[in-house]
Amino acid sequence: MPEVCVSPGGRHESGVHGVRRGRRKAESRNAESRNLVKRCVMLILLLLVGAALVGGAIVNVAVAWGLNLVAYSVGQTGHTYSPDEDDVKWWRTHAPPGFPAQPAGVYEIRFFGRQRMLMYEREADASNTTLGSNVGRFRYGWPFSSMESALWIDRNMSLVIEQNRSYVPPGWPLAGRWVSVAPIWPGFAINTVFYAAILWGLFAAPFALRRRRRIKRGLCPKCAYPVGTNDVCTECGAAIVGNPRPGRGDGV
Repeated sequence: MPEVCVSPGGRHESGVHGVRRGRRKAESRNAESRNLVKRCVMLILLLLVGAALVGGAIVNVAVAWGLNLVAYSVGQTGHTYSPDEDDVKWWRTHAPPGFPAQPAGVYEIRFFGRQRMLMYEREADASNTTLGSNVGRFRYGWPFSSMESALWIDRNMSLVIEQNRSYVPPGWPLAGRWVSVAPIWPGFAINTVFYAAILWGLFAAPFALRRRRRIKRGLCPKCAYPVGTNDVCTECGAAIVGNPRPGRGDGV
């Protein structure tokens, strides 16, 4: 069998190519790992945002129902005004069959997250017996009204129609009381985001305070390893924001 001679230069070039291929594979694996980490971080952030929004919606409903169940103060008064375009539009959209085309007047009471409106067919006389067909519109929520319900009564007091109400079941606290269950847009969405932001702040605040405390003491905000005035943690490689200074005090 003939002998195959390989020059030292050929072995050197082969070794260089092998090293380069190894580096490219390592870089490719590192890039894949970084992309995987980024995707995981994005997924976690989306889950946290979704959880905050769900929590915000729950708090929003709880606040509206709590305001719904709180009785009005004795002697609280409101004001009367002529129905505007929005009042007439709402009446025509929600009025049951047989009711007038629009109300003649509106009596409104507002008090911290609670709004009660009595829309009536005609003015009452001195004996307050000629309201005619009317509807009580109830809106609750803070900082904006987010839940509402209505109670329609015809002019003969023979027909009572409830809209968007749910009653507390027997055996529960405040059993038999009703709550409004129809969302009001965009108030419901705005309140949900408002309470979600509060929940997010309550969740993130401890971590932000811990990070600031660690940086102030010259520690890595991620792993709490002493870094002094370095810009990068020598233990975990995390970047150090700002120009930390070694601080005093024990603990993290």
